[in-house]
Amino acid sequence: MMLCLAPPAHAVPQRPCDPHLQDLGEARIENYEALSGASYTVQLKLRLDNHGDTACVGFIRFAADHSEKRLSGPNAASLSYYIVDEADIGRLLFDPSNHSGRDIPVTVPAHSSIDINPHALVPASQPGRSGQYSASLHVSYFPAQAGDASDGTTAKIAASVKPGVQANFVGLSSGQRAELDMGELTPGLSRSIWLQVRASADVDIHISSDHHGQLRHERSDARIPYRMMLDDQSVDLSRGSRVAVGLADSIRGQNLPLAITIDDYDRAPVGNYDDVVTFTISAR
Repeated sequence: MMLCLAPPAHAVPQRPCDPHLQDLGEARIENYEALSGASYTVQLKLRLDNHGDTACVGFIRFAADHSEKRLSGPNAASLSYYIVDEADIGRLLFDPSNHSGRDIPVTVPAHSSIDINPHALVPASQPGRSGQYSASLHVSYFPAQAGDASDGTTAKIAASVKPGVQANFVGLSSGQRAELDMGELTPGLSRSIWLQVRASADVDIHISSDHHGQLRHERSDARIPYRMMLDDQSVDLSRGSRVAVGLADSIRGQNLPLAITIDDYDRAPVGNYDDVVTFTISAR
């Protein structure tokens, strides 16, 4: 009789939780419109892989010490942002301005991965100049049990601020149309009004006059010349004029003085005189 003896089997040791946190791509807000009054959100794309033989149980935390507090843009401009819950944007997960926030609990089975998709929120009506903005956000996985492995990654948040402009005449009910009563016309008479401009960029203002810088009589071809100044710049209404205006932090509105002055004239028939001046305002 032959007797075969096999050596005792040795159990393969299980690898503990082996976490690998990664950012799957830049979270970008396209065409943030500062004048729209709307907040914008974008999804962060984080993935936590577990290469170990046992589950990873822990939480995701945003690291305040290694994250930028604001989105940085052109000419030292910046935008505030927050990290909020993907299912409830009213639930704050991280405020980089004061380092406050809350952890995201996670469980990843062995040899598996999960996606973690909180949202970055950029609040409405911030005075950001048009251009590209970005911030780096450090994210870490921490184990529930001390001594287990941890891992981290850096996520990139970006926003593209779209050039935009709004304008109105101050103190008028219609806003978009002003009727400036000059009263009795005499040489040197001057009247002023304010043009308020809100913009996320410098603007060009093209100004044209139906009667080329002259007030025309209501029943004849008699005319009275006048001059216009906008933001202390002379406006040539004889053929249309372009005025370039630099606007700093103008989301809340910058008032530009608009002055009309009657030029010298010999005589003119009695009656009413008028002209229509059109302002076309565009952001650069």
